[in-house]
Amino acid sequence: MKYGIMISAVIVCMSCSGINANERDTMVTVKIDVDKVLEENFLGVGVQCSGYPWFDVSDADWKKVFERMDYLKMPFTRIMVDWTSFFEGLDADGSPQYTFESQKMRNTYKLLDYCQAKDITVMFGQWGWVNTALHADGQNWDVSPDSKLHARMSADLIDYVVNKKGYTCIRWFDPINEPDGYWSSCDGDWPLWTRVAKQLHQELITRGLDKKITISGPGAFGPRISKARDDKELHEVIAAYGEPWISKALDDKELHEVIAVYNEHKYLLNWTVVAGQLETQTRQQVGGIQTKDPGKQYFVGELGFLDGKSKVDQNVEVKNFWYGVSMADASIQLMRGGASGFLAWYLDDAMHWKGDSDGPIEQASNAYERRKIWGMWNIIGAEHGDPEDEAPRPWFYTWSQLSRNFPAGAKILDVPPTGIDHLRVTAARIPSKDTDHLSVAVVNNSDQPKSVKIVVPTAKQKVALNSFEYFDADNDNKVDSWQKTLDPSGTVIYPEPTKTLQEVDLASGLTVQLPTKGVVILTTLKAAASPLDK
Repeated sequence: MKYGIMISAVIVCMSCSGINANERDTMVTVKIDVDKVLEENFLGVGVQCSGYPWFDVSDADWKKVFERMDYLKMPFTRIMVDWTSFFEGLDADGSPQYTFESQKMRNTYKLLDYCQAKDITVMFGQWGWVNTALHADGQNWDVSPDSKLHARMSADLIDYVVNKKGYTCIRWFDPINEPDGYWSSCDGDWPLWTRVAKQLHQELITRGLDKKITISGPGAFGPRISKARDDKELHEVIAAYGEPWISKALDDKELHEVIAVYNEHKYLLNWTVVAGQLETQTRQQVGGIQTKDPGKQYFVGELGFLDGKSKVDQNVEVKNFWYGVSMADASIQLMRGGASGFLAWYLDDAMHWKGDSDGPIEQASNAYERRKIWGMWNIIGAEHGDPEDEAPRPWFYTWSQLSRNFPAGAKILDVPPTGIDHLRVTAARIPSKDTDHLSVAVVNNSDQPKSVKIVVPTAKQKVALNSFEYFDADNDNKVDSWQKTLDPSGTVIYPEPTKTLQEVDLASGLTVQLPTKGVVILTTLKAAASPLDK
C-alpha cells in the first residue's frame, strides 16, 4: 500500500531562561517508519466534562462553551454524575425512586446531546459516595457499593441514558470514581471494588445491557502522592513501576471478563515528566496489560499536575504558560508509551467546587470561592466580577492542537528514542478516505536550545506545512504568538497558523529549531498534496 502522508509536528521546549547566546544547539535526526505501529486505534486526546451541576450557567455561556468545544474537536470524554442528581430514596417496598429529569441531569443531557451530535465517545459513570438510603418509614437500607441494590441502581441509570434517552455515544461505564482513594465510597478497599464491578457486570448481562455498554476500570488515583509529595525516592518507584490497582486487576482473571478497557488517573509532579518517567511507566503498564489480558486498551481517565494544587483543590498554575507545555509533554510521553488515549482534568472551573455532594450549593455562601480551579477557562467569571477569567487559558492552545492533529482512529507509531536527554519524539499515521496523514510530536524538556531533524524516508513529494507556535521568549508568562485570547469585542480568538512552510522535502528531512520553552505544530492535514503519494 502506498501511504499518502500529511505532516503535523508538535515541538515542545521546556525552560530556556538564561541561555547563553554562544551555547551550541543540540542536534539529532529522527527517522519515522510509518509502518511501525505501536497503537492501532487511538481513542484520542480528550477532556473531562460535567454538566454544571452546582452553578447556574446562562444560555449565552453554554453557547460559548460549545463553540470552544467545536474548536477543540475532542473525540473522547468522561462525564460523571453523582447520586444526588437522580436518586430520591426508597419507597415502602425498598424500591429506588429517581428523578432522571432533574435540572442536574438535564444539564448532563446537554453535554451528552453535544457528544451524540459530534460523534464523541463517552465514558459515563457515577462518582459514588452513597452508602445508605433512607427508607420511606425512616429506616436505613443497604446501598453499600457492593450491594445488589447498588448494582440495580447503576443499571437503572445506564438503562435510562442508553435506552430511554438513546445515547449511543456512551461506550463504557465507570462504576465509582477513584475507588482506591480514602475519599471514595470504596475507601481504598480493593476486594470491595472487585465485588462492585462484578455485581454490576452481572446485572448488565441479566438485562442485556452488556450488548450496549461495558465497564471501564479500575480508574484508580494511584499511590497516596499527597501524603508523600516530598519523598522523591517514592516518586521514582511510582514513576518506574506504575500503580498497583491495574496490576491487581490483571492478576484476577475473573475481572478480565468484567473490564473492557483499563483506565487510571494520573496527577503528576512536573519534575517526573521533565525526567521522562511517565513514558517508562506507561510502557510497563501497557506491556503488562498486553501480556496478561491481551487486546485490551489502556487510557488515562484524568490527567493533570499536582504542582501548585491547594488544599481546596484549586490549581492556579493552569493559568500559567508552563502548564500548556507540560500537558503537551505528558501527552507525548503517553503516546510514546503506547497509551490508547487520555483525558485532561478538566474543561471549565464552573463544573466543580470543593464541596461536591456536600448538599445543596445554595447552602454554601462561599461556593464560588471554592470552585475547583483546574479548567481551560472559568465561564462564570463575568458574573462574579472577573470577566477576564472567562478567556481560554494557555493550555487550551496546546491541548486543542493535540486533539485536532492526533485524532481518534490514528495509528500511533513506534518512533525510536533520540538518545538525547529530555528530547522525545512521537508520531501518528492518520487514515483518511483518499490518503494517510502523519502527525509528529517532538518535546525538548530542558533549559538548553535543541534542534531536531524529522525525516520520513518513504515520503514521495514535497508539501506545504502550516506552522502553529507556542512560545514565551520574553518570559512574561504569556504566549508570544497567541498574546490575546479575546479581541476588543470579547470574541475568542482561536489559533490560526503562525506561518506556512512551502516545498518541504520530508524524505531529505525538516529541521526544526527549539530556541526557547514552547510548542510548534506543523501540519498539512488540509493541504492538497501528500509527500508519499505517487
